[in-house]
Amino acid sequence: MQRFVREILVPGAAITGAIAAAGKVIMGPLRGFPQEDVINRALVERRTPAGNRWTWAASTYTDVPQTISMAVVYGALAYRSTRDWREGVAAMASIALETVCFMAAAHATGRPRPDVEWLDRPRPTSSFPSGHTGATTAMHTTLAGTLERSGHASTRLLGPVLRYGLPPVVGYSRLYRGMHHPSDVVTGIGLGLWSAHAVRRALFPEHPRADLT
Repeated sequence: MQRFVREILVPGAAITGAIAAAGKVIMGPLRGFPQEDVINRALVERRTPAGNRWTWAASTYTDVPQTISMAVVYGALAYRSTRDWREGVAAMASIALETVCFMAAAHATGRPRPDVEWLDRPRPTSSFPSGHTGATTAMHTTLAGTLERSGHASTRLLGPVLRYGLPPVVGYSRLYRGMHHPSDVVTGIGLGLWSAHAVRRALFPEHPRADLT
């Protein structure tokens, strides 16, 4: 319990408050920070049928039902392989933690989505931060750690792809499709990384830095 409070509860409240405060600055003194929307508009001008298709796949890949289903499946496979219950629950725990922090911060911020044509139907949540990007970062960073702890060379090679490859792809797809501002995506990646590392520290204290690199 002490480790849960020290690694998740207290820092989780702090990071949620920090994200909410940043959102208040964006919506207050920065007046929504419209300057960054030039990136969204530039991406709209460069849309192509092929780009629309692959960004749809990347964006849909991290919708809520798919993310939960993947976390359950990956967790079951991890438990079957390691017989360690912690590996079985780590992916779901990381996205659950990210979701709690994201929902609280988004509710406090209330930032509207970019003023461009949307290619997806938005969920009734604030644009800041990006929940899709945060969830995929949390889950795939956690999975990368599981693979790298397995000790097999073939799975260790996959770890960096999951950690460094998928989050930027999903983040870009959310920008391309007009669903988020750049700062939403950057903050989502940061929240997802923290969530994965917090769960790792809470569940695997014997690996204090095993999946930080």
